[in-house]
Amino acid sequence: MALAYGATGTTALNELALQGGRGPHPELLGPAIALIAAGFAFKIAAVPFHMWAPDVYEGAPTPVTAFMAVGVKAAAFAALFRTLVVAFGGSPNL
Repeated sequence: MALAYGATGTTALNELALQGGRGPHPELLGPAIALIAAGFAFKIAAVPFHMWAPDVYEGAPTPVTAFMAVGVKAAAFAALFRTLVVAFGGSPNL
């Protein structure tokens, strides 16, 4: 997100969409999108980040494991969708 701020000068998702690639450093927007997507992939335990997910669940009570397996990942998918579509949907780098 720091690279996205450096590329556009803002962290507001709707203003990121308006800036597109026309900020002070547009060359930073491509790596910013890639790193933000990798962070969300880690949060939703997508491949290849799925290798670390069992470590979180080991030793946790069943209700906590169920919440982390469903609730947290659902919220992360919603945040990923909102970030990539709302903030970077109009970007030529996506």
